[in-house]
Amino acid sequence: MICGYSFRDKHLNEVILQGLQGTPTAIVFAFLYGEIKGYSQAIKLASGRSNLNLLAKDGAVIGGRQARWIEIDAGLTHADAADWVKWCPVDTTKPDGKQKAEFCLGDFAVFGEFLNELVGAGRFIPKAVDAK
Repeated sequence: MICGYSFRDKHLNEVILQGLQGTPTAIVFAFLYGEIKGYSQAIKLASGRSNLNLLAKDGAVIGGRQARWIEIDAGLTHADAADWVKWCPVDTTKPDGKQKAEFCLGDFAVFGEFLNELVGAGRFIPKAVDAK
C-alpha cells in the first residue's frame, strides 16, 4: 500500500516498477488524495502495469484500466457504508439527485482510522503512566 506519494519522482517510480516487474505476483495499491486527473504520470505507469492500482477520490486505475467511481440515486446510499467511502451529490444544486462515491483512503487521517480498524479499534491507544 502506498499513501501520500504523487508519482512525480522518476527515480522512485523506477524502483516501484522494477519491484513489480521482478515479482509479478506483487500488487501495489496506491491511495491518492485528490482527483485522478491530477496524477497523469501515475495513470501512465498504472495503465501499462496491471499490478499497479491507483485509487483516487473520483476514480481508479485497476488492472490497467481507468474508470470513475459509481453514481447512484440518492435514496440508494447506505448508512452503513464503509467509513472510507463518502457519498456526495453529483450536482450540488440538486442534493436529492444522483450521488457519487468518493474514495477517502488517500487522506492520511482516514487511512490511519482504516489501519486502526484493521488491527482492532483502541488496541494501540497508549495507557496513562502512573507517576508514583
